Amino acid sequence: CLAPTFCVLGYPDQARQQLEQGLALAEEFAHPVTLAYIWGIAGWFAALHGEWQHVRERADAALQLATEHGLPHWVAYATGLRGRALVKQGQSEEGVALLQQSLASFHSLGGALGRVEHLLWLGDAYGQGGRVEEGLAVLAEALAIVHSTGACSSEAELYRLKGALT
Repeated sequence: CLAPTFCVLGYPDQARQQLEQGLALAEEFAHPVTLAYIWGIAGWFAALHGEWQHVRERADAALQLATEHGLPHWVAYATGLRGRALVKQGQSEEGVALLQQSLASFHSLGGALGRVEHLLWLGDAYGQGGRVEEGLAVLAEALAIVHSTGACSSEAELYRLKGALT
């Protein structure tokens, strides 16, 4: 699915069109890994637009499917995505717990790249809850991963949020 590519290139209409096509194809073929991926992308896309109920719905669908089929990366991703939605919907404590759980899962899987986005989300959640020092600490961890891996797609947002918390 090219939706994320079109999105980051600044073509939201094409991104939405690609996402809808990808969702239709994935649901037609009912391939678990593909469905978990596209539902995760759909949740991510909805989060960019502040559509938090939609984020929760996609995260829940991906989480259920990934759990059923033993897809630990997608369980971790969907757990974090659900946590982010809960934080944005005012259920901060439960959302933070899910974000922490997703980070622990990513850590146990050995994936650094998936952790950066979730650390960013957790830093934002801490900031919204007035836990500035904790927010800055997780952002520092995320920036260390960015600098050690060279995967800098979230770097600007990490610095923006660090500035907001500071």
